[in-house]
Amino acid sequence: MSATEQQLPPGARPLGRRLEAALRISLGYQGGEGEQAIVKTDHFRVNDDSALAEHWRQVHGAQPTSLPDLILPSSIRQALTISYVAFKGGRGKRGVCVAWGDTNFAELAYCGGPDTLTVRDVAAGTVERIETAGLDALTKVPLDALAHDLGLELVTTFRFMDPAVLPYGEFAEITTRSKKSTDALWAKLREWYGQFGASISFVIRPELFLRESTVMPAVEKDGKRKFVTSKVYVLDLRLPETQNEMLERAREYRALSSGEDNALYGPRALGPGPAPGTVTGRSAQDDAADPPRGVAESEAVVTAAASDDVHEPDEPDDTVDDAVKVEAIAAAKVKVHFGKHQGRTLGQVYQRGRSEGWFKWLLTTYDPQDEDDLRVANAGLAFCRYALPSVYQEALASRETK
Repeated sequence: MSATEQQLPPGARPLGRRLEAALRISLGYQGGEGEQAIVKTDHFRVNDDSALAEHWRQVHGAQPTSLPDLILPSSIRQALTISYVAFKGGRGKRGVCVAWGDTNFAELAYCGGPDTLTVRDVAAGTVERIETAGLDALTKVPLDALAHDLGLELVTTFRFMDPAVLPYGEFAEITTRSKKSTDALWAKLREWYGQFGASISFVIRPELFLRESTVMPAVEKDGKRKFVTSKVYVLDLRLPETQNEMLERAREYRALSSGEDNALYGPRALGPGPAPGTVTGRSAQDDAADPPRGVAESEAVVTAAASDDVHEPDEPDDTVDDAVKVEAIAAAKVKVHFGKHQGRTLGQVYQRGRSEGWFKWLLTTYDPQDEDDLRVANAGLAFCRYALPSVYQEALASRETK
């Protein structure tokens, strides 16, 4: 039991443990032989037909093996739960959770062993708090009758935000009973939260992916117990960005959150604006002359390089005619469908800072394979002509030499 939970007074419970995810992601589905059989897959999937699930499939594909550009919660306690759980009637939608442990082992350096369970007797309509010896975490063998009768399991749940799919504040989750997946997630997250603390949500954009591995479970065969080798897919995390990119984002976050730019979300996206209480003298005619909100926001993205808080070597080329600027505004709305910036518009990629290298790659190295690829490449050229003129000129020179 963690230090925080040891101090709980009688009748209390830890908060933030019973959260409802907007999306539940899995590596399998119920089917096959037997009503409760689990068919494992080598890709991520969402096992429902909701509009949100369909949007997830449109963004990540029908059988994705990685989920890029995720946002982590501000504490490891929210991101990772390793705890005791017991189900009756099968797992998933067919099952009912009848017991759960107090301790989140993700906050500790071990899992398994004794804990206090909240046990729900569905038939009797009662709830009890019962101490248990738990499981042997190495063999998964129950250490007392209660753990055996409940069918107690150690379950790991990883929660994250997926900004390409979910509104801010909503999260997705995936659960696993694999020791290898648990160790991989715990080791990476403990390291990252130790380095970045609560600012982790703004500093890194990890990718959840499947790593092929092997395990050696013990099985009964011909009356003998022996080990066999089996291929599995392990949940793992990685950071596709360079250290310099992460450090740059960390500097931007500190500058914005410390008040150097007045607010975390205001000036960077929409410009400084008038101070609170300032009389602007705007009239109805002024309001009518404003472009639609979508156009104004896109123009703010394109012209953001004129602000001191965007760390780009270029400044917008104000010598170009209005037609070029209009094309750049339209190009800023084009969404990238590949790589580490999948799901972002070109304007959003630019606003993240330190994007010159990626735009240079898009214009000089990227090889479009279909119409969607070509649309992004052409939009990148139009965008850089105004926002990153040096990259645009280098791309033209590169094309002339080919």
